[in-house]
Amino acid sequence: SSAVFIFQTASTLITAAGSSIALINGAQACNVFWQVGSSATLGTNTTFKGNILAMASITLNANVNVAGRVLARTGAVTLDTNTITKATCVVPPASPTDSGSTPTPGSNPALPAPIPPLISIKKIPTPLALSAGAGLVTYDYTVLNIGTVAMSNVTVVDDKCVSVTFIAGDTNSDSKLDLSETWKYNCTHTLSQTTTNTVTAHGQANGLTAVDTASATVVVSAPFSPPLIHLIKKPSVFVLPLVGGIVTYTYTVTNPGVVALSNVSVVDDKCSPVSGNSGDVNSNNMLDVSETWVHTCETNLTATTTNTGTAEGSANGLTAIDFSLATVVVTPPVTIPGILTPSEVTPPVATPPATTYPKLPNAGINSSDKNNMMWNVVSLASILAALGIFSIIRKNINKTN
Repeated sequence: SSAVFIFQTASTLITAAGSSIALINGAQACNVFWQVGSSATLGTNTTFKGNILAMASITLNANVNVAGRVLARTGAVTLDTNTITKATCVVPPASPTDSGSTPTPGSNPALPAPIPPLISIKKIPTPLALSAGAGLVTYDYTVLNIGTVAMSNVTVVDDKCVSVTFIAGDTNSDSKLDLSETWKYNCTHTLSQTTTNTVTAHGQANGLTAVDTASATVVVSAPFSPPLIHLIKKPSVFVLPLVGGIVTYTYTVTNPGVVALSNVSVVDDKCSPVSGNSGDVNSNNMLDVSETWVHTCETNLTATTTNTGTAEGSANGLTAIDFSLATVVVTPPVTIPGILTPSEVTPPVATPPATTYPKLPNAGINSSDKNNMMWNVVSLASILAALGIFSIIRKNINKTN
């Protein structure tokens, strides 16, 4: 199944010892996300499925097994004899269609792979700081389709601001986020203390789901503004052939806040190293509000892969972070009954040409001539015998007379 499941908890996530997360009806761990408002703790011998995105820290007690990822924003990830296995989505092949042609033996047919969607969301709170104390904050969300296929079933959910409202952007009113459209949402919430919240956008196309998140911090009763950072990650190709191939990821980092960012870094959980920085125009090693930094990473993929890029930057003692996910599909092989793959075809054994030897001159007679000659000899012998008998009889007659 390609359905995405997002479980949100405003504070902590704690599992008892020996707990187990079971997935049913085709759900896949790669598409399960646990958004935790503060910290997460998995009890001893817990079997856990999905990706944990914790605002603070994550603690895994002894013998915890996780199929997914554990990502902490501001705190540490503490491990203890644990097994963490990255969860890779399995893309089911599309049903074969009758094209009207018959495949030839020796071919290895592969069905067209679905093109995955790619979505991006940016979140900006206004104001970023409530220096006088509690007050209203409006969050503005911008959703873009940065892929190559239109998306349906687009949703935007914020873990701290529940009344997210669509404002505008569906220019042709087809309920699909087209490549040329920019969808706008907003949400208003009253804050009484410094708050960091996360918004999640997802959209669907070709049976696959794209996911992106954005976080923002608003400080209350403080005389400074927190940092903001935004990351967009795009692969050079969305579909690779059966054997896989090289993919180059491009990471575009911007600063939608009001203060310059230091200690900016970009990493990817399945591509290393992420290199380059072509946007620091004043060479001050600070991501200024007016700058766009571009990084790249190249890797060889042999299987369908979803990976996550992470951008971080600091200002005023706080750290801003943003995640960006992308999927590249490797075309799955398809075996059609009765059609042999190249490895199954036995090459024909070449028969060497017959050796030709020179013949002696034909000085004899052929078989038909032999038969005719035999009959001729028999006939001649019969005639001679008859003449001999006739001569003897004639002599006897003469003696009698």
